[in-house]
Amino acid sequence: MIVIEDVLSADQVTAIVSALETGKFNDGSATTANAGESLKNNLELAPDKTREQLGKAVLAALQQNMNITVNAFPSAFSFPMFSRYEPGMYYDFHTDAGIINMGTPNAVHTDMSCTIF
Repeated sequence: MIVIEDVLSADQVTAIVSALETGKFNDGSATTANAGESLKNNLELAPDKTREQLGKAVLAALQQNMNITVNAFPSAFSFPMFSRYEPGMYYDFHTDAGIINMGTPNAVHTDMSCTIF
């Protein structure tokens, strides 16, 4: 695991958190593909204008981060997913899907994944 700090600025984090507080979230089990609904019990930001704006901001930050470029050598990025966990919710041990299409025109072959806290 590689930890890369400060991918997002404090101002970006504040803006994202503010938008997520009023965002519409859906049942996250809808995106488990073939893994089954017992894999996770969470909420995910609905595919709407808020998700589009936040996702573009996060993608831009990832694409401009030299530590990510040097360590991961990405040729493409999948669109970010924004998850919410309330008491009792979980995302069980899993392996991410090898091909993901999260709102992008073309599916992306995923060799790596990341979580931004």
